[in-house]
Amino acid sequence: MWQAEENYRNADTLRKQLEVELRQVVVRLEQTEATALREGKKAAEKLQNRVSMFSIEGFFVFALSAALTLCYVQFILSRRRLHTNCWIKTKSRKSN
Repeated sequence: MWQAEENYRNADTLRKQLEVELRQVVVRLEQTEATALREGKKAAEKLQNRVSMFSIEGFFVFALSAALTLCYVQFILSRRRLHTNCWIKTKSRKSN
């Protein structure tokens, strides 16, 4: 009987120690999850800001590209007008 009581006390002591360790592990896990969530939100915000910046930069690149294309088209059209004007003048001179 004495041996059984001793075993029960030892088992109870081990159970209490395990409960304490389990609580400590749960607390560390909750802290880690909270930190990961906080850092994850920060990382998501940074990523969102970068995406926004790329969108804005992309719009400016698109606008610049469109403006350069328009300038090029105007340049080509102006050259054609010059050639057309020269051709008309040349033709009118020949017909005289």
